[in-house]
Amino acid sequence: NGIAFEIYTIDGGYNSGRTYAVRVDNKDSGEDWIGRLRDMAVRRRQLVRKQTSLENAKEWARNMYRSGSSQTVIVILITANFAMNIIQAQLNPATDSKSYNFFEILDWLFMILFAIELAFNMFGHWFLTFVQDGWSMFDLMVVSISFLAKFIESIPGVSILRTMRAFRILRLIGRFKKLKQITNAIISSIIPVMNAFLIGLMVTLIYAIIGVSLYADRSPENFGTFARALFSLFLLMAFDKWTDDLPGFDAEGKVDFGVVIFMFSFVIIVIWTLVQVVVAVLLDNFI
Repeated sequence: NGIAFEIYTIDGGYNSGRTYAVRVDNKDSGEDWIGRLRDMAVRRRQLVRKQTSLENAKEWARNMYRSGSSQTVIVILITANFAMNIIQAQLNPATDSKSYNFFEILDWLFMILFAIELAFNMFGHWFLTFVQDGWSMFDLMVVSISFLAKFIESIPGVSILRTMRAFRILRLIGRFKKLKQITNAIISSIIPVMNAFLIGLMVTLIYAIIGVSLYADRSPENFGTFARALFSLFLLMAFDKWTDDLPGFDAEGKVDFGVVIFMFSFVIIVIWTLVQVVVAVLLDNFI
């Protein structure tokens, strides 16, 4: 007694093509089963159709963003924006001048274009693909801070945020494979380089302490305090001239071995050796 019917599922679906046999007590229960299954099938088709339309739109936005022509336009916009920043910094127009207003209009134009580009990127690669891409997140940060600086101009210190405009040129790194490889190599070598740099820093600090102990009275301007001594040694590392207050030769032409040994040993140990070690570590991680 009762009614029996079968439910067939498609291959590759959730039920992997299984067939289910159902038996009900009477015709009314069977019709109720069939009606509920039809309603579920209709709702599922509508949901799949909706998801398919969204995925198609995302794929179109993704292909549009990744196309060679779009990337070329983005590179041109980033370069043009950086050129505008250079010209504005060179002219440094007054805030109430027509030139300043002209640059502000151009800046708004570039911001809107970059926001549109970011919207295409976010829509086409949302969610994990976008978030896991460091360069996409960098784009989001730069564009967001640019708009934030525009809308909160009355807040003190907003000029610091406005300097982020200059960092837009760094977005070119994400567009060129070779630049991205170099940048990734530098980032991956930060820890080894910092270890080598720490050794050089410790030796420099030791020399600064020795410099204060030996030459604070003879050259108070350059070695009177630890900070002054450290700055003087930094100038020496930058190949600036040695301080005139501590000449290697006195008025009679005799060698001041204390000064010469101090200066020469610092140059040999720190500049010629330890600084080169930092460079060598960086190259080793890059190659």
